[in-house]
Amino acid sequence: MLYALVLGLVLAVFTYFGVQIVAGIFIEEQYLSDESRSEREIKYLRELQDYVDGGGLSSEDTDILAEWVRDNRYLYVMIYKDDQLVLDSDSALERPDVLPGADELPENPDSSVAGEAEDRADSGITVTFPTREDLIEYAKERDSFPIEMSDGIHLLVSMVDYTEYFYYDIFNIVSLVSAAVVLIIIIMLYFTGITRRITRLAKDVNVVASGDMDHSIGMRKGESDEISKLMENVENMRLSMLENIAKERAAIDANTDLITSMSHDIRTPLTVLLGYIDIMKMNAPEGAMQEYLRATESTALRLKEMSDDMFNYFLVFSDKYMETELGVYEAATLFEQIISEKVLLLRECGCEVVINEADGMRTDYRSITVVTDAHKLMRIAENIFSNIMKYADKSYPVYIYSRVEGRSLTVEIVNKILQNSEMVESNGIGIRTCIKLSELSNIKFSAGRRGEDFAVILSFDIGDGNE
Repeated sequence: MLYALVLGLVLAVFTYFGVQIVAGIFIEEQYLSDESRSEREIKYLRELQDYVDGGGLSSEDTDILAEWVRDNRYLYVMIYKDDQLVLDSDSALERPDVLPGADELPENPDSSVAGEAEDRADSGITVTFPTREDLIEYAKERDSFPIEMSDGIHLLVSMVDYTEYFYYDIFNIVSLVSAAVVLIIIIMLYFTGITRRITRLAKDVNVVASGDMDHSIGMRKGESDEISKLMENVENMRLSMLENIAKERAAIDANTDLITSMSHDIRTPLTVLLGYIDIMKMNAPEGAMQEYLRATESTALRLKEMSDDMFNYFLVFSDKYMETELGVYEAATLFEQIISEKVLLLRECGCEVVINEADGMRTDYRSITVVTDAHKLMRIAENIFSNIMKYADKSYPVYIYSRVEGRSLTVEIVNKILQNSEMVESNGIGIRTCIKLSELSNIKFSAGRRGEDFAVILSFDIGDGNE
């Protein structure tokens, strides 16, 4: 910013003096040439003669002549009658009601009136305005021209044209404005560049924030200001995040491989153990030994289920399972394929299942489509109905409700919790797995107790074109 200000000030100074020099050359060589000055004097004399003729002025009407003199502020006029000064620009401007005689005009004006001519140009800013002595001297040196009055008397007029000072003032203003414009342009160019770089940085950050971590922050060579440092810091932050993500992915893959190996290693001896238990049950006598074997078998099965759940949990939360294939499915067909199979299993286990508006599921919902991932929805259903078979009180029905709410199709599953049941999934692995699968499947999932009941709610987005 300091460099831009210095450059702007230097160019503004050069612009100011450049305009001054060009204007000075033009005025000196063109406007102040003898030919131009003579033409202007002749023009002013004709205007004065026309003013006298038009008003029918006599040699005594000097007060009216003074009005013409006052209107021409950049002329110094001296009017003589019989070699006596009857009117000049000073008397016309300062005392229009008093007409001085020749004896009233001092031969050697003192310094108190030396700047009176400069005061006439009260709107000017020129610092080299001619003094009264200069104007009188110039007027005396110029030739006198006769002006014929209405009474036949001729008045001699001597005048000095200093209208160039008006143009000096104009060019002074033009110089200042030009210098200011140059300075403003330099500053605007600087801030435009700053704004463009900030906008580019914001776009790059938005791209990274949208998930494209491989998008680099655009830095350019030769830039070493605060914004370039900010870009460098943001780029370093992006690289650091990429490094951390890579480490996290490596750790997740390592954990997944470990859990997979452990799950396999656990299930292999469990399978053997369950086989031995079956053999022992067939050969053991009835009584206490059979009870111990059934308890051992139940514990081994629970351990196997926990191993499977742990494996599924790490599989769902690993990057390998994050890909989602959303599709548009007919609601009735999808739910019949998924729920009907699970309902049959529940009924085989002795559970009564009540589906509200079961017939309506096949008719009213036939034209409704939902957006989801069918494969992951199947996994969610397996978790839900598996828990129902383990923890539901089979003496009470399992209710399945379905309803349309706005742009959502909601399915609710409610069961009675078995009293004094041992909750194997006290850590809630199955629920967390369902929540993660629902997020990946465009499903809103919620589950929890309602007194002695347990309810699971699934909400699906209805496809476009459905009501």
